Amino acid sequence: MSDPSNEHGNHDHGRGDRTDDLHDLVEHPPASETRREASLTLSPEGAATRDELALMDPANRSLAEALRISFRIVQFAMVVLALLFLFSGIESVEEDEEGVRVVLGKQRDASLEPGFHFAAPYPLGEIMKVNTGVNDVLVTAFFPDAANTAANPAQIIETGAGGPLNPARDGSLITSDLNLAHVWLTARYQRVDAGQNLEHIIEADERAMVSAVIQRATVQTIAQTPIDGLLRGEAADIQREIKERAQTALDRIAGEAGGAGI
Repeated sequence: MSDPSNEHGNHDHGRGDRTDDLHDLVEHPPASETRREASLTLSPEGAATRDELALMDPANRSLAEALRISFRIVQFAMVVLALLFLFSGIESVEEDEEGVRVVLGKQRDASLEPGFHFAAPYPLGEIMKVNTGVNDVLVTAFFPDAANTAANPAQIIETGAGGPLNPARDGSLITSDLNLAHVWLTARYQRVDAGQNLEHIIEADERAMVSAVIQRATVQTIAQTPIDGLLRGEAADIQREIKERAQTALDRIAGEAGGAGI
């Protein structure tokens, strides 16, 4: 029979040997299981920026440089466009013109003198210009064959009307003593208030409006003048009265808000 105590001793002795082997593995690991060196090293943010750029390949460096240059070009173009937009509000008012500064559709400064003036860029604002030169209006509505001789009414005086009067074709006036008279007038007008003119008058209709005002004033004046007054050479007084009536009508066009600026 075997001795149990001897077997127990042998068993404890084997477990002790295995424990010693584990301690040896921990303290002296095999060469095949040696830990390899770290392939990644962490560093604080921004500390390795220069090193990383140095390690970039040439293609990436070229791309980064191209993007940087493109960004600078875009920035420069935006600044240039902004300056052009701001300075686009500078406009020149020529001689025989008056300027009106308009901001958001409202007049701010009227009667700007000739020269360079600044306004808010369009569409926020602009400088509107009004010609202040002298304009001529020929009124032939009271002359024979007015539609065909408007350019040279003096020709009718030399050659005659060419037959009896036709009310549908030939214009005329009735004097205070019920006689018929034919007159033609040349009127000159000038825009004297650019702000009022822009606010109350449509430029395309201006000449026709002035002509209509003169015709009305002429009808009223001749209706109070006898034929002898026309024939005796009282033209200066008649012209002055027509002018006063026409000017009064122009000044009343916009009522209390102001006149036509003519």
